[in-house]
Amino acid sequence: MLQKITFYGFLTTILLAPLPFGSNREWSWTTLALLIGLWVFLDTLPFNQQENKEKSQLKKLLFPALLFSLFCGWSFLQTVSLSPTSSLPHPLWQEAQSILNIQLPAAISLNPQDTLQSLMIMLTYGGCFWLSCRVCHAPEKAKIVLNAFMVASALYAFYGLIVYFLDLKTILWFDKWAYKQDVTSTFVNRNTYATYAALGTLVSIAVLFQSIGKHLHDHLTPRQTIRILIENISQKAWFPFTAFLLNITALFQTHSRGGFLSLIIAMALLLACLAYIRLIPRKLLISFFAVVGFGAVFALSMSSDLTLKRLEGTSLASSARDDVYLATTEAIKSAPYIGTGYGTFQEGFKPFKSDSEMLSWYDWTEAHNTYLELAMETGIPATLLMISLFLLLFYINMRAVMKRRRRQIYAVVSAAAIVLVAAHAVVDFSLQIPGFTVSFLLIAGMGWAQSWTSKRRRKA
Repeated sequence: MLQKITFYGFLTTILLAPLPFGSNREWSWTTLALLIGLWVFLDTLPFNQQENKEKSQLKKLLFPALLFSLFCGWSFLQTVSLSPTSSLPHPLWQEAQSILNIQLPAAISLNPQDTLQSLMIMLTYGGCFWLSCRVCHAPEKAKIVLNAFMVASALYAFYGLIVYFLDLKTILWFDKWAYKQDVTSTFVNRNTYATYAALGTLVSIAVLFQSIGKHLHDHLTPRQTIRILIENISQKAWFPFTAFLLNITALFQTHSRGGFLSLIIAMALLLACLAYIRLIPRKLLISFFAVVGFGAVFALSMSSDLTLKRLEGTSLASSARDDVYLATTEAIKSAPYIGTGYGTFQEGFKPFKSDSEMLSWYDWTEAHNTYLELAMETGIPATLLMISLFLLLFYINMRAVMKRRRRQIYAVVSAAAIVLVAAHAVVDFSLQIPGFTVSFLLIAGMGWAQSWTSKRRRKA
């Protein structure tokens, strides 16, 4: 009974996380952290353990847990007060001491409080991934997670489209204060919601072909394939197809260039992997690209030509982001190994933007490139630790796609999700929004849990 409470409580928490502004407010991310902590605590109780699977699960998670712990440990060390004579504290602490003429508790972090807060959110992410790996070890629960996320993403997309087409300009019962002409659903930032909708699109496509893939064969002609597709979609796979249309339509209505291009990259991998595991006939892969492309064109035709115009105008030279990237790179050079403190981009970036007219007008709180921002805050070694963790997840997923004989669909979705967020992190900061990140980690943890073959099955 307690296992069911833990599973459904955790799943409900993640599915509702995007509701309060993407959980990107102090009260909402604190509540999210408390709830994830509660479910982790219940999962660790001795009478809530799964049947003799604990040791094997812990061994599989040992190395990623080590990487994650090293990153969190370094982030905590950044907050520790050091000797004023030490060379490790940021130079701004010394400047502040000389100006104020008082002794300050110098640390590597420019703002230890913000670093601790960011560390709390990171630990929440770790707990989310841990629980997803644990609860999705059972195939039936992994299936529930995949389908539940598909339904949730479709509902968020439906809500966002209703608000958009009725021109309500609201988020829940609040008036919008940003992106009034774009779909944002319950998120504030259109780019973050675009990534969430893209994740929902990938999951919907995977569930769709999981439902109808057994009816498709290499010997079918394109005409027969389309007929079987239409028959199966209309009879038993109508909801995954509807979820796909809702999510991709909502994504286009965000008018997010980064979200659109990231989805294209991730969808290419998704369809290629579906063909590899024979849920899509390999000879007809091009036809399926055309079918999915038709759905995308249909959604794009409903979003006017604003997205296309923004894509045509995509150029770093026409925006301030190239200046942000250059200034962030200079900030990284000032402390390449120890950083300015996790979560301190705003404070650490200010000295490097003063000479730029393009940057001086705005108080930049994000670098719009997660890799550069993380390298500036935590240093290059810690950033490489985090990148290595994602590469490990991707490797395990792709190994499962190529070597497993059953239930590869979960590894396929997880690998495509990793590519999606990795691509979008180059141009934006969706991974810094808790409501999106816990949703992504739910899928990633599910993929990790289902990417391993038990010893019993290998012997059989």
